[in-house]
Order: sequence, then structure tokens, then C-alpha cells
Amino acid sequence: MMQNLSQEKIRELLDKKFADIEFELKTNVNPDILTGEVIGFLEAFLTMSLINTYEFGRYHRQYSDLKDKILKN
Repeated sequence: MMQNLSQEKIRELLDKKFADIEFELKTNVNPDILTGEVIGFLEAFLTMSLINTYEFGRYHRQYSDLKDKILKN
């Protein structure tokens, strides 16, 4: 059975994932693969009711902004 996770722990997990994604984008990993990975990760959190649809959209926008910023440089 999964432990109850606090909102702080969920944010920590998502922040770590985004730090990993940022590193992968900077090392020229295929951004389409990463986009699918991010969406899958967020969908899993949404399915487990660890985030709501608002947070899903916010994190997805955060990823899109990060990807655009890194790929433009």
C-alpha cells in the first residue's frame, strides 16, 4: 500500500523530476521523448490523485517553458 504523501513531498518529487528533465534537455536528449515522459509522469500523479488538473496544467506549462528556453539557446 502506498504511503500518504504530503503536498510538500509531492512538490519535492516533481521538482526533482523537473531538474532531471532540465539536465536531459541540456544534454540534447530528444525533446519529444521527454515530453511524453513528462506527460506520463504527470498523468500518473493525476491518476493517483496526488495532483489535481490545475497542477497538472501548471507543471505541463512549466515543462513547456523550460523546453522552449533551453532549445532556443
